[in-house]
Amino acid sequence: MPSTADPGWWKRPRIFVLPVLPPELWIEIFEFATYVPGALQSQSYNPFETVVPLPQLEELRSLKIAYRTKRSLVLVCKRWRDLALPILYRVVLADGTKALLYLYRTLTSDLATSLRTHVRRLICRVETAEKLLASDPLPDVIKAIPSLVIFNLWLTNGTSYSMPDDVLLAVASQGKSIRVLDWTPSLRDEYDLTGWRQMLSSLPNLRILRYGFGGMSPSTASAPPIRLPNLTYSTWDTFGRHGRLTPEDDLTGLRALEFISTSALVPPHLGRNITSLSMPVVPQNANEVIARVLSALPNVTHLVLWSLVWAIIPHALSLPKKVQKLGLCWWSGQRDNNEDYAGLFENIFSIHAPDLETVRFVGWDEWGALSRRSPQVLSRFRELAPSRTFRVEDREGRLLVDLWGLS
Repeated sequence: MPSTADPGWWKRPRIFVLPVLPPELWIEIFEFATYVPGALQSQSYNPFETVVPLPQLEELRSLKIAYRTKRSLVLVCKRWRDLALPILYRVVLADGTKALLYLYRTLTSDLATSLRTHVRRLICRVETAEKLLASDPLPDVIKAIPSLVIFNLWLTNGTSYSMPDDVLLAVASQGKSIRVLDWTPSLRDEYDLTGWRQMLSSLPNLRILRYGFGGMSPSTASAPPIRLPNLTYSTWDTFGRHGRLTPEDDLTGLRALEFISTSALVPPHLGRNITSLSMPVVPQNANEVIARVLSALPNVTHLVLWSLVWAIIPHALSLPKKVQKLGLCWWSGQRDNNEDYAGLFENIFSIHAPDLETVRFVGWDEWGALSRRSPQVLSRFRELAPSRTFRVEDREGRLLVDLWGLS
């Protein structure tokens, strides 16, 4: 008699077989799985666009998570390895001097010839000024990347980075490809801008120039002018005694500025071209400072205010005509006190700005969870919102009333 027992126990386990898909579709899947917003943005730096770079620490976290996913994809099988390797090396991160040494060994090996061609962005983080010396491999890493588009040199502790001449020369050697340059100035830069400006003069295709606080810089009055016709966005300190760029420089394409301080001076022939400005502000004198700064930049339509304190703006902030979009950013984390949120919304809906269309919170994203944490604040927001015609958005351009289900 035939057995009535379930034969399933002795069957071979089912073998998982990857679906047969064209390479283009696999690549699109890999791109989606490892996507970091704005990580390869090199055309402009506009916080009111649909896709903008994340704040530095958040971006680093996201890039590390994406890197682990990419590495896992490479290890699945040979076919996935061939497809995912170019994605794996598109953004390379050296977080510390030891990681920089490992990256140097990888990119300069004979087996990495094809991999180097896929690198578009290099991020180097240095712990202290003493950690990166002239003997370190950063210049060789930069020169090993034939199509470097974005170069970030950041610090982990806020100390100015001492820039070896070899690094400046290496960056200058990539002049045809580099579009974005972002680093903290060195202590030496504060006393000798010659090397810095010579490097910039070798980057005619540079579009975005960002640098951090570098202290006091010497006079640039006698410096030969440099030509950066494609530069559209730049950090801006003060001309004359403390400037890094001069009124004589060719900056005909410059349309957006990021002020380090509100004492920055912009000559009239450049000020008329500026349509976007990011600047620090404190609530106590915001109206006075904004009016003074924008008087020299009469065509600004996009304004971003950032602050070290939560309030950012005062009650009844006044903005001149032409300002259509206002961004608000702070360097602090989530508030524990609901009154902080309520006070901020009260100030936002007291703004006097005849042409204002949009208020957008840029930087850290904390608004999605606010509906669970502070429902009473949302009630006040719902009461205030009809009093003004402008939109209030999160950093991705989503209406807060839609995000919170208030519409």
